Amino acid sequence: MKIGILVGILLLASGFVFGQSVNLAPNPGFEKGSRSWVIRTAVIDQSIKHSGKASLKYVNGDPKNYSVIVTHINVAGGESFRFSVWVKGQDIKPSAFGKKGAGIYLHAYDENDNSLGGSNPPTPSGTFDWTKVEGLFEVPAKARKIAISLYMVKGNTGTAWFDDIMVEPFVYDQNNPVVSSLNNVAPGGQGPVSEIAKAQIRPPGSIYLDAEGFTIRDGERIFPFGIYIGKAEKQGIWKDEQFHLDRIKEAGFNTVLSYVHGDTPNVGAYLDKLDNLGLHAIFSLSYLYDGHQFYSPVRGQRASHRVAELVSELKDKPALLSWYTGDEIELSHLLAAKENYDLIKRIDSAHPVFQVTNKLAQIPQLLRVTDVVGTDPYPIGKSSSPNLGMVSEWTSAAVKAAEGKKSVWQVVQIFNKVAFEGNLPDGFADPTVDQIRNMLYQSIIKGAKGILFYAYHPLWYGINSEGKAEFSEEIYNRRWKEVSIVAKEFSEVIPMILANNVTTIPNLKADEGVIHKAWTYEDETFLMVVNMLDTAATIVMPGKTIKLEGHGSRLVKL
Repeated sequence: MKIGILVGILLLASGFVFGQSVNLAPNPGFEKGSRSWVIRTAVIDQSIKHSGKASLKYVNGDPKNYSVIVTHINVAGGESFRFSVWVKGQDIKPSAFGKKGAGIYLHAYDENDNSLGGSNPPTPSGTFDWTKVEGLFEVPAKARKIAISLYMVKGNTGTAWFDDIMVEPFVYDQNNPVVSSLNNVAPGGQGPVSEIAKAQIRPPGSIYLDAEGFTIRDGERIFPFGIYIGKAEKQGIWKDEQFHLDRIKEAGFNTVLSYVHGDTPNVGAYLDKLDNLGLHAIFSLSYLYDGHQFYSPVRGQRASHRVAELVSELKDKPALLSWYTGDEIELSHLLAAKENYDLIKRIDSAHPVFQVTNKLAQIPQLLRVTDVVGTDPYPIGKSSSPNLGMVSEWTSAAVKAAEGKKSVWQVVQIFNKVAFEGNLPDGFADPTVDQIRNMLYQSIIKGAKGILFYAYHPLWYGINSEGKAEFSEEIYNRRWKEVSIVAKEFSEVIPMILANNVTTIPNLKADEGVIHKAWTYEDETFLMVVNMLDTAATIVMPGKTIKLEGHGSRLVKL
């Protein structure tokens, strides 16, 4: 075991500053046997080790058995830690479908031993040589103690060796700014980007982000307007793939984000089919983290290695628009996300990386592992008067954090949350046409340069004519008709948004809760107005008054 003393301060290119004097993990390499640790059935192994004289070996042959090897350290509360362990595995696998692997996690407790949450980084599985498992943890302010735990994921069997545990403070390096993913190049002569003569010349098929955050393909601006699709075996989507993709295209969408095709034998044919339909693909690698239930390593292959293989294989597919590497990831996965991001950019600099989060405080950290960031506010649940203003808040947070260095593609709710409730309880609401339009327009007004609807596969779940929740083809047909109304409307507005000739309306006055944005396009002026409140509102300007119902929204030609 190498003693965990850091010399000075280590500055990493990732923008983190690590290290202050001493490794906080006691007996981190088990050189002193089991001292400071509760090792339960694990044993000290002097024949296999990552470094030094020993490691800790843990064998589990019963998937019903779950034991955690643990030690504790005291904390003041509010600190941030980077932590890691080196793990070697032999035949580590779950007994049933689910999460897998072995690794390390930190968990915080207050002065009364109440749990305050923790951080579980990705866990490698199968048979693999010494592998570093590492994560980040922001300690809650009320924490007074942290458990450092080594473990095999519940329900897994196999053998794991642990060595060289490290727990060290970290801060974000304010002197290492976020690298911009935006290019100061002219988008085919469109928009107000200056210095067209100095624009970079890129090969056909290149996709990049211009200085204003718009997406450029073949020298022209495009607006990614897409929809998510999931596994949906019960719905039968992928058994009749052509029918559903045709429907998506006919509704006005130009992009699809499938969770299904990330690592399947027919992925190339799927991308070719999208290309034939004139649809772009945001290709999901979001499950490619060690230990993820949908990632099955072959011969101990790390998830990051599979990422590299897929990117190399698919980067020249014409339908490819972007790589999707994170779907609401936890801070614990940030270092793994950085590893994936760096791998992708080394192999394929021609396509942006996209991450979506539901944690606003985490957006600044994500900017170091993505080119495009988005948030997914889902305000419509059981409340009869949902807080639709949540969409403006979350979009604004993303745009502000992006600091003109990243683009923002926002996610808009079209699904009934009952789809994710096992017993289909009553009380959940279908998003209405007016609510979907409202959330979409809020996203545009606040600065989104791409939109994805979430999602196609839950549209079979909703409220029937008797007010009861159900899963049915009838529900799907009604919901898809409603979604299509908004999608077709918006697809006709996209050229105006891409031109981006934003203007102001003199002397415009709007009631509280109303947001607005105006553009000039083809010698006309258009005003987008949104009422975020559930009470009626008025917008007044010289010569015109616009009235909106509660949660109403309109695009008005002035």
